[in-house]
Amino acid sequence: MAHNRGGRDPNANLRRQLAHVFAREGLAHSEELDAVIDVFLAADRHLSVTEAKEALERRGLHLDAEAIRDALDLLVSYGLATKRTFESAEPRYEHLHVGEHHDHFICTRCGKIMELRSDEIETLQNDLSQSMGFRPLSHKLELYGLCGDCCGPPSELIPLAMVPTGASVELVDVRGGFGVRHHLQRMGLRIGDQVNVVHNQGFGHMILAVGDTRLVLGQRMAEKLLVRAEEPPEED
Repeated sequence: MAHNRGGRDPNANLRRQLAHVFAREGLAHSEELDAVIDVFLAADRHLSVTEAKEALERRGLHLDAEAIRDALDLLVSYGLATKRTFESAEPRYEHLHVGEHHDHFICTRCGKIMELRSDEIETLQNDLSQSMGFRPLSHKLELYGLCGDCCGPPSELIPLAMVPTGASVELVDVRGGFGVRHHLQRMGLRIGDQVNVVHNQGFGHMILAVGDTRLVLGQRMAEKLLVRAEEPPEED
């Protein structure tokens, strides 16, 4: 299995654990499996099967997605990786360091995932659990929005189709002529309305709440509606 010859290998401990597991379980090594493992260990981010496939192809190795997924799932099954499925996204794999915990920021435009580490948040969650007499076994916190590269100025308009479940936005403009606007008016949706996204998987239909009314909207129509995210309230 390849390793970093230019200095200390940051994943040396994981490699030792992996070698121990393979020896204990009598698992056979192959060039393809070792290559997938090296790509995973070299990744400094959450890695998808598609991204692993692209990284392998840059090395001149052409493996099908199923073989790569099987190799990554093998790491998960032996506790050396964790598999995370974020909203409307391909599953991703990350290094599993026992005893460590972090949460995530997820960009709904480009798919970027950033780790969120905060002792303050962990302490607050523990304090709240104790005050409620609740004993948490595990938890996860995922914040969906736009990353710094995608968000632009606060006033930037984005298509409604990009807004994740649970977000609240203002309908500002419509791409399309009279027919589109007339259709929206018949649905009861107008410029200036505050729209709450009840359900959005990134495909199929979206479910919206406008006041007390529930609306179902297709993704193609949602692409034509330009919205502005509500600004978070200012702290006193």
